[in-house]
Amino acid sequence: MYQQTQFSDDLMFVAQPCKKYGEEWFEAMFLALDQLHDVVSDRQPGSDLPVTPGEMVGWLQDIIYTAQEAIVEIRTKAPGEDVTEARYSG
Repeated sequence: MYQQTQFSDDLMFVAQPCKKYGEEWFEAMFLALDQLHDVVSDRQPGSDLPVTPGEMVGWLQDIIYTAQEAIVEIRTKAPGEDVTEARYSG
């Protein structure tokens, strides 16, 4: 069927295509990442995490890569729509 990953008691992301990528979904994803940031910012050295720091960084790099690819696809397939221009840092 599909996999569910529970981030907290009231927040679940479903690992299958979603037809409701609306504001609520994006806000929930943002809040989950913001909570993660709070946890790792406040973490004391040597305290336990659910996954190793290396695994966590790997997951975050995969998430960032996938988000960047989605942005490229949106910009490519929605020219002229209200989409921000590509910005490059360097």
